[in-house]
Amino acid sequence: MNETEQGLTPAQIAARLQAIDDRLDRGAEKMDRLGDELEHNSRTTQEVRELLDMAKSGLRVLGWLGVAGKWLGSLATAGLAIYGLVYALTHGGQLPPKP
Repeated sequence: MNETEQGLTPAQIAARLQAIDDRLDRGAEKMDRLGDELEHNSRTTQEVRELLDMAKSGLRVLGWLGVAGKWLGSLATAGLAIYGLVYALTHGGQLPPKP
């Protein structure tokens, strides 16, 4: 049984085929837009990952500086304690005179 036996004229068949072609074209355009958006999102995600990696590296450096500062602070405290002890022993426990 062909289309003309179902009551469709060649013009109706052509119209249906055109409608199908139009829908396929719209679908292809939509897929192209989605592909472009996906590519843009991928670039943005890569940029964010690079920023996070840089931030992670920066925080690592700040952590090292914090460790160094902690050690230097401890050494400075120990140095001041030794200086205070030596000053107290050499000056009979007296405070320095006020200016």
